[in-house]
Amino acid sequence: MKIHRVLEQIESYYNRARMIPYEDEDGTIKEFLEARRGNSTYANRKGEELTIYRQRFLQGIIDDSVLFITIGTPYISSYYGCRDSWETMSKAIGPYIRKLRRMGATRYIAVLEATSEGLCHCHLLLTWKRPLKKRRVKDKYLLAEKDLLKVLWQKWEKEWMKVSDLPLNNNAIAVRVCSGRIEADTEFKYITKYLGYGSNISNALYRAKMGNETPADSEKLFSNYWAFSLKKKIRLFRRSRNLGKNG
Repeated sequence: MKIHRVLEQIESYYNRARMIPYEDEDGTIKEFLEARRGNSTYANRKGEELTIYRQRFLQGIIDDSVLFITIGTPYISSYYGCRDSWETMSKAIGPYIRKLRRMGATRYIAVLEATSEGLCHCHLLLTWKRPLKKRRVKDKYLLAEKDLLKVLWQKWEKEWMKVSDLPLNNNAIAVRVCSGRIEADTEFKYITKYLGYGSNISNALYRAKMGNETPADSEKLFSNYWAFSLKKKIRLFRRSRNLGKNG
């Protein structure tokens, strides 16, 4: 699916933000842009929040205690395939996380993200109650606990089957272990790259209108599109309650 199929709707939603007047300390009347998903005001507000959550997530991490799980969907990249991938992932991921918390996850960050063709996948970063066994493959550490890997797969398959008739691919789940706080921090920044300060779509929207969008532009624009376009609004970002509240 090409981003130009939904570009008009994205631009229409983005342009609905109003300029809101306010009085400065010296009495001057100024204006600021209303926060709307994808614009600069929204990005700045969410960026401040995400910075705090990142700091809290990383507190007290011990080596080999963070799981990085990536989950894909088996849909094809047609309009309806993309739509169904977002709806089913959004329904299944919450119950799956609750099962992982009962197994040993203590804090989590979950991000729904688009591929450059508009399909949904999920990145899930979890702190675990104990260090995990790992094995090195090239420059990454894979989870080396076969029993835990099997349970992670089975529990996701169970939740997936509740919301979709499509069978999962053999590579539906990829599981890695973060060796320490630095790697966990790197992965946190990676999975949230299109959130927070990175959620401003103005440049991506401009390039797409000119026909010069990059794959990263398409990923960002598709994520925003599916977040606001579906009847049941999609949450691109979920966090555990024990990360606290801002403000």
